[in-house]
Formats: sequence, C-alpha cells, structure tokens
Amino acid sequence: MTRKHPHFLLTNDDGIEAEGIHCLAGLLRRFGRVTLLAPDRERSGVSHAFSLNRPLALKHHGEDVYSLTGTPADCVMFGIRSFLVEENAPDYVFSGINHGANLGTDVVYSGTVAGAREGALFRIPSVAVSLATEFSSRFDSQHLHFESVIQFVDSFLPMLFERSLPEGTFLNINVPNIPPDLLKGGQFTRVGKRIYRDRFICKVDEHGNELFWLGGEPPTHTPEEGTDFDALENSMASITPLRWIPADHGELSHFKDWPSLESPNGKKGSDMFFRKGDLADPRERMIQDQLLARGISDPHVLQAFRTLRREDFVPEDMKPHAYEDRPLPIGCDQTISQPYMTALMTQALDLQSDHVVLEIGTGSGFQTALLRLLSKEVLTVDRFPELSRKAERVLNSLGFNNILFRVCDGSLGFEEECPFDRILVTAAAPAIPTPLIEQLATPGILILPMGDRENQMLKRVTRTSAGISFEDLCPCVFVPLVGKGGFDEGSK
Repeated sequence: MTRKHPHFLLTNDDGIEAEGIHCLAGLLRRFGRVTLLAPDRERSGVSHAFSLNRPLALKHHGEDVYSLTGTPADCVMFGIRSFLVEENAPDYVFSGINHGANLGTDVVYSGTVAGAREGALFRIPSVAVSLATEFSSRFDSQHLHFESVIQFVDSFLPMLFERSLPEGTFLNINVPNIPPDLLKGGQFTRVGKRIYRDRFICKVDEHGNELFWLGGEPPTHTPEEGTDFDALENSMASITPLRWIPADHGELSHFKDWPSLESPNGKKGSDMFFRKGDLADPRERMIQDQLLARGISDPHVLQAFRTLRREDFVPEDMKPHAYEDRPLPIGCDQTISQPYMTALMTQALDLQSDHVVLEIGTGSGFQTALLRLLSKEVLTVDRFPELSRKAERVLNSLGFNNILFRVCDGSLGFEEECPFDRILVTAAAPAIPTPLIEQLATPGILILPMGDRENQMLKRVTRTSAGISFEDLCPCVFVPLVGKGGFDEGSK
C-alpha cells in the first residue's frame, strides 16, 4: 500500500503540448503531487531510445511542469536521478495519455510504453496509458474521448494503490475511443498479434534527392480471445501486464539441441561452458566450487544454474545464504536442496527439450525452474498449499510458462496427465511408490531418494522396452515423502 499522498512522475511521447498528458495530470493531482516531465516535441515510435551523445536541455513551464529535449526514457531517468525529485522520490511512474493505441507489437516501438518500462527498471510501479483511436465510435470517430480514459483510470487507481505489482512488471492500459457511457469496464489481457503492412514510399525533393517515407495500409490484428485487441473490440479497456525484460526463460530449452560452436581457444561445445566466470559473483563461485569440482559436467545444467538466482527462491532471512553448500529452510519444515544435490538430480534425468516432467515436491520452485528450462512442460505437485502458491507466484513473476501446479498426495503421482518422460521426487520414500512406476513413460527415467528417515540412497530408475533397471547414485538425506505411497504423517 502506498502512502496517503503519493508522488507521480508523468511523461509521454506526444510531447509537452499534447492534450492527453495534461488530462492525466489533472486526474493524478487529485490523489497527490505530480511532476510532469515530457519531451519538448513529439517522440512517437522512439521505443526505449536514450540520448547518449548529446546534452539535454530542461525547460520550466510552471510548478512541477518541465520539458526535456530527449525521449520518454530520458525523461523518466532524468526525473528519478536528477534534482527534480531529490527529496521526494516518485511512488509511481505514469506515461500518457497517448494519442493512439499501443496494442500487440506496438509495445516494442512505443515511446509511451518505454516511459513506463523505464520506471519499472527502477522498481517503481509504472503504468502506460493510451487512447485507442482505431477503436472509435462510428458516430463520432473524429472526437477524442479522453474523458473515457480519465473515468477508467480514476476507477482503477484505488486498486493499484492497494496492491503491488510483481517485480519487473508494469502495466499497459488501452481505452477505446468511445463515450464513457459506452465503456463496459476493463479486463486484464495478454499481448495480441499486430499485423503491419508497412512499405517505404519514395519522394524526390527539389534538389533531386530521393527521400523515403514509411507508409502503407493501416495495421490490423489477429482476432484472438483474451488479448488486448479482444478487450477493445468488446468496448472494454485492456490492462496488459508487461515485463521490463521481455524474456521467456522457458524457451531456453528450444536451443538445447543446437550444434556446438567453436570457441576462440579451439574448444568446442560443452567446453565453452567451463570458462572461469567472475568468481566475485557468489553464483559463479558456487558453480565452480560446488558443481564443476564435483563432476557436474552437463553444459545445459550448468547454463540453467547460471540463468537462475537462488536468492529469488528462498525466504528473506536466507537470501545471504542462498549459494552456500547446504540445504536451506523454506517453511513448513521443508528445505531447498543443496545446490550440488539439485544439479546431480537434474543431470541424472538426462532431460531433452521435448520431455514432459512430473516433479513431486514443488518446495521453493527452484528445482521446478531448472526442470522447465531444460524440458517442454512440467507438472509439479506439493502437499503444502502455501509452498505451492508461493512457488507459482515466484515462477510467474520470472516469466515461466508451461508449468502446472497441483496440491495433492505426491506419492500417488498424477494419473490424469501421465505418462511422464521424466519423474523427479525430491522427498524420500521407504520404497518406490507403485503409481510413479506406472506413470513413467517408456523410455523414461525416475529419480528419487529411498530409505528410512535418516539413511537414504538416491536412485535412478530407468524404464526401456527391455524392462526396468535400478542404479544407486549416492547416499543422501531428504525430508520424508508423506502420503499413501510414502511415510505416514508423524511416523518415525
């Protein structure tokens, strides 16, 4: 929850004279202080450009109103880093109201969206706002209904004040250009697919020089339910969460089977992953001292460890210990496994990019993330609802997809979704639960710790057309697998 009278930093890409930004400023001033800092001229389509090689000039237009000879991203960075807000840092960054939609692929090119993205880079809740003029009432398509945007944002602000945005996430709001009485509300949406039909038009100036202008037919879109376009077609505003780093870590698995590359020193393929990183980085030091030194050699597993930050998956008081060579408590008498044990189990699974994986014991979600980086889809089960929900929130905030979360008895597997190419059990059972064997595909691999509560052996079970084989990997100690196929609750 923000303070009673928040401070807003407001920018746009239409420039200081644009009507939309002053309409939005008027609304925000009803809730708190507004510092308006906009480009001195229109900067549409500049995306996240910065002015790196020229100085910026600031002009004062009145109390807390300024223009800058730069881009929207320049304005937000200047507004946060300069003297303008030294004693009162902004609580929110708003960008808009843009004169025109920012839907689908527009978000890549938009200076308005970049203004909000820059705010999110500073971990400030940020919102881009646009009036989607292409979605206009047929009776008054020439009129700009900024009042509809103001009405919607006014109703949305209390929700924003009471809730927090996931780290790295900002919002992109588009409101159709229709009268307020025709607006049917708003909905959270995903980014749709914009179709551009651009072409360059050649003109010749009075000196005979050829000049090229970007033109072509107006863009269209792919009709698809649940997208930002779909909302506006149904006379609703769209609220689209965006990530400041547009990365889908789950798609890294697509590149797992690409050919090896020659490195400058003559080494090929996996050897390139054995480079010495920055050993001042605790994550790299963990990889060198705990994984490589103990025989973890799969380059894809090592790269997955380099991709993830263990501190994102542990409680606040455990973050300083995230890369230590030991398990850490995560609540509910459960732990996040020691890095080496996590790597060993992942390597033993021999994951491929088309595999579907069942994980028993979601826990912190760190192992889940590793599995998803190296496979097609993960179904993860935990018996503790609070751990499952927290892991789901963390993984969603990091941009992971194709992960299904379930709360149930993990010792019974998940028959509705079987068979599974790989099954990983991160809790110890007295014997291999029969349902897990039955749900393992052919060919398939199952990894689990087996034994009593104090002495266990990590085992690999391999199923082929010739039958099932068992292999001991190493002694270990895991928390017990409680359920019908594991230990009884409270048994010794």
